[in-house]
Amino acid sequence: MASEAKRAKQDSSQILYEKLKCYICESRLRAGKHHWYRCLQGHMICQDCRDAKERKTVFGTDTDTRFPKTCVCTKIIPPQFCEVIEALLNADKMEFKCENLTRGCQESSDKENMILHQTECIYRLVNCPCVDCGSKVPFHQLLDHMKPDCLGAIDHFDHYNECTYTFKNKSLATFYPPKKITVENKIFFSCLRIDHGDLYHWIYFYGSPIEAKNYSYTLEYYNDTKTPKVTCSFTDQVVSIDETLKSIIEKVNCLSFS
Repeated sequence: MASEAKRAKQDSSQILYEKLKCYICESRLRAGKHHWYRCLQGHMICQDCRDAKERKTVFGTDTDTRFPKTCVCTKIIPPQFCEVIEALLNADKMEFKCENLTRGCQESSDKENMILHQTECIYRLVNCPCVDCGSKVPFHQLLDHMKPDCLGAIDHFDHYNECTYTFKNKSLATFYPPKKITVENKIFFSCLRIDHGDLYHWIYFYGSPIEAKNYSYTLEYYNDTKTPKVTCSFTDQVVSIDETLKSIIEKVNCLSFS
């Protein structure tokens, strides 16, 4: 009986996984994303695509909530999600595959465990800390990616050695290669950007968002390296490598001044 129940669980989960596919982003079932919609053409639309703030429509890039959300086929996506699908995905017997399946992850589990797993899955996509790079790579490949493509990351500082930056006045956009810092076998990146006269400086943690909560840092700026005098001091929590530059600036998770 137990084996039959397990097989039924796997069969129902597999059927839903195969049948539900977003017409816009082509993603399949994801733990915690249980609202699925159907456009007037009949295409299935996932929760993220339906809730996206920007969408290409017949009106162009639409960020005005006065216009209805539309599918890429230009048909309207009604605001009502499918309650039957939601009930099936919330069932106790439902099992989810990792959203990083196509990149090699073979993990599968119930909703709560899968949501936790995906925050630290080594196959999840993360942004390269080199702002000028813009690449997204699997977490476990990030360090190898940075060696040839983001040369500044080779600059390595153990513990609390000082980094020197040269600032140019009236710079519209200046990108500085990330500085790699190792503390007790944990890897961090000191990242700095100047954009239209505003300076942003933060510390990335090479790890999951949950583990990042265990670490904080202090930045100290000096006006002269020969006769050091602290002119600016800033303390904050490190940010996970999963965070984007845009979210860091919007949440003010960094040192920022003109």
